[in-house]
Amino acid sequence: VDAHTDEVTQVTFQTIESKTVLATASEDGLVAIHDPSQPSEEDALLSVLNIGAPLRNVGFFGPCLEGMYALTGSETMSVHHWDSAQTVSHVGGGGLRGLLSDAVAADSGRIGDGGNAIDYLVGCAWAQVSTEASSPALHLVAGNSKGDGYLFRMDAD
Repeated sequence: VDAHTDEVTQVTFQTIESKTVLATASEDGLVAIHDPSQPSEEDALLSVLNIGAPLRNVGFFGPCLEGMYALTGSETMSVHHWDSAQTVSHVGGGGLRGLLSDAVAADSGRIGDGGNAIDYLVGCAWAQVSTEASSPALHLVAGNSKGDGYLFRMDAD
């Protein structure tokens, strides 16, 4: 794919309003959104998101799949409106695991003892995970080397 200058780390197809789009993520820190029905790459390129770090996992989310999350190799997470290429939020700066570990410690009553509860980030999903009448939301899946898995609701703020 000419939209990238380094190795592509993930491709994902998504049907949005009866139209299929293709997202490619790369070591160059870019997510390129394509319309695969177009005959040339120039015509197919819809938008490019500059995440600024090598990408590990990207995906579409939202009621109309208007959002895109990006997880990087430096353990940051960003959320974007893919069609306009606008950043909605950015979490991490290398400290996302620490923030999540602290949240695990606070939930278990061990304030200030987050340690390394979170060793890795897995991915995200748009889902309603509560039995309450809550609406669907973006959730981040993370885990540790002890085999523990955690699900975090990610809000825009």
